[in-house]
Amino acid sequence: MPVRKNPKTATKRRAPASPGDAVGLDLGTSSVVAARQNGRGIHAEAELNAFIELPTSRFTEQILHQNEIDYVRENGHLVVYGNGAFRFANMFNTETRRPMRHGLVNANEPYAQKLLEVIVEKLVGKPRSKSQPELVCFSVPGAPKGTPSSLVYHE
Repeated sequence: MPVRKNPKTATKRRAPASPGDAVGLDLGTSSVVAARQNGRGIHAEAELNAFIELPTSRFTEQILHQNEIDYVRENGHLVVYGNGAFRFANMFNTETRRPMRHGLVNANEPYAQKLLEVIVEKLVGKPRSKSQPELVCFSVPGAPKGTPSSLVYHE
């Protein structure tokens, strides 16, 4: 699944890691938030945890490029994800879909795991170095009330 990244986020540079650097990550059903400490306090970034699937066309892809909207190509479709998904859902008269449902990975969405991966990578970034890895702190949900308690699929 080739990924087209927004040039603004693809060129974002982070300062070198220092011991104790950590990223807080909240994978919510409606949004994904990453927070890290900087010189002035805590800096948080959020991305909508949603996507839309559009038919592939040069025209649509040009519009996405011009508007710096993130997307992936999958099975002959353009899958627009994150903050741009809501805006383009209105433009293309379609509704957004969610990679998560009730706080867990939506097993009925074939793109769910891949989209969560690209959204997290956009917010957290790739590891800076193997010798000084960043710590990522996140929570693991409990089973929703009234459902089986096995969360193996979501780990």
